Amino acid sequence: MKRTICFDGPVYDHLQYAKDENSVECQRIKKVLTDKIDTLIKEGECVFMSGVRRGIEMWTAEIVLEKMEVYPNVSLICVCPYEEQPTYWNENHRERYFTIHQLCTKLVMLNRHYENDSYQKLDNYLLEHCDTIVTLNSEESRMARKAAQMNKLILSID
Repeated sequence: MKRTICFDGPVYDHLQYAKDENSVECQRIKKVLTDKIDTLIKEGECVFMSGVRRGIEMWTAEIVLEKMEVYPNVSLICVCPYEEQPTYWNENHRERYFTIHQLCTKLVMLNRHYENDSYQKLDNYLLEHCDTIVTLNSEESRMARKAAQMNKLILSID
């Protein structure tokens, strides 16, 4: 059975440990995400979707790209809310972002320029096109609440 999975979690600026990806907490979260992705892949064909926002989404996109090298039943769709998304990011994040876009299976561009509701449109697109959402801190997630209203499968990780 083919599943389409997206990821949700606190944005980069709200993750204290995200600024130091070598921190124990950041490494723990990445390990949990890797384990969850491995489990989902073992359950069958997977299409992963990511908005490639810094933090959880970027990390999961990078993990999925590694898995694509080993598992032919895995693909990654990157959904970009607007073309200028990484403009004000540091060089490291911009390079990672563009590398992910180059290596993904498909790239969807929702808009050319930023609009006040760009990220709301991104979340709506992801939810409309996935059947499963993997979320960190689901009790705080607006996206997880909306997914529940849409009867999507919600897998919470800690």
